[in-house]
Amino acid sequence: MTYVRQSVRNAFTTLLGTTGIKVFESRVHPLTKDDMPCFIVKSGSQLVEPAVKSRMQPALQKRWIETEVYCFARATDNVEDALDKLSAIVENKVFGDPTLGSIAAETILQDTQSFIGGEPSFPVGACRMSFMSLVLTKEGSPETPIRN
Repeated sequence: MTYVRQSVRNAFTTLLGTTGIKVFESRVHPLTKDDMPCFIVKSGSQLVEPAVKSRMQPALQKRWIETEVYCFARATDNVEDALDKLSAIVENKVFGDPTLGSIAAETILQDTQSFIGGEPSFPVGACRMSFMSLVLTKEGSPETPIRN
């Protein structure tokens, strides 16, 4: 079975894969000019807490799973505009299905950060979007989301 964090990451990758823009999961290799524009999807932190105060076993758990979506674009002018367009695409896709195909109870956008750098001949902009998805599981069953 697939751990719920991986299921959430896969759901983001699948949603963004329908945009026609390249999507990479947890990429560690440097990007090239031909790779951009693109999205990189990776897992972030995970907070696990009991859903209710109970001594029943197995206990119901709330898992707040962070998924980071990185938008990369290159442009000689208005790289921030290109990042804003990519960010809008991500938000529209994610909030078109905030349950991620019934894996999560909800998904929220936590924060967004933009970065611009590179060289004059290869200016690159990046935007990191942090999403938090609430997934319910039973204690001892981290592969099985409790579906909505």
